[in-house]
Amino acid sequence: MSKAYTALAAYYDAFTDDLPYESWAKWAREQFTRYAVPEGATVLDLGCGTGTLTAKLAAYGYDMIGVDASPEMLSCAQRKCAALWLLQPAQALDLYGTVRAAVSSMDAINYLTKPDDLREALRRVALFLEPGGVFLFDALTPAHLQGLDGDCWVRDTDGAVCIHSVTCDLPRALLSHTVELFIRTRGELYRREIEHHSERMYEPSVLVEWLHAAGFREVETYGSYALDPAAPDSTRVLYRALR
Repeated sequence: MSKAYTALAAYYDAFTDDLPYESWAKWAREQFTRYAVPEGATVLDLGCGTGTLTAKLAAYGYDMIGVDASPEMLSCAQRKCAALWLLQPAQALDLYGTVRAAVSSMDAINYLTKPDDLREALRRVALFLEPGGVFLFDALTPAHLQGLDGDCWVRDTDGAVCIHSVTCDLPRALLSHTVELFIRTRGELYRREIEHHSERMYEPSVLVEWLHAAGFREVETYGSYALDPAAPDSTRVLYRALR
């Protein structure tokens, strides 16, 4: 059995080619322009994974720092763009200086399943963010769990097949992923790898409270990249927090 994002890392991009990284990058650039984050400014991508968003923001001209807890994901990321890549869990974030802005996309925040770890991660982002800096992220809410328990998906790509199943613990707002990979070795032979991933869903009101406690002075929540208000039944919420 593999740890999360080890064997999966090499195939992650192929299995997630429908994720809205382009929309995310455009939204981030719009917010950076609004809050005077110029091209060339240093931007942190927390939980950067394979670096897709990092690379898109680097292409816009920002000086990127990509941080992730998986060495295998960072190995994939460093092939995409020139950036400072750091192997760190979010709750132990330790930069060499401050950054002008920070992002965290594709529910990376939800992978901090211990509330104390998430609160510490938010505190550290605020610590390394310049006064007036902006932190953009998204997070899944408990509404995401409704009707999801027991779902299963199958994806295939050159050299691998992925069977992804989920279970939900509604009282604790936990989502458990089982990722079963069949990786072609030679001919018709495959190697089987299993990874387990866990996420905790957080109420937007709780995250807003923790952001203020971490040192952010202004927090807004949205239901879309067009900045529509988040609805009570929104399954994913976008956050903009100003330092």
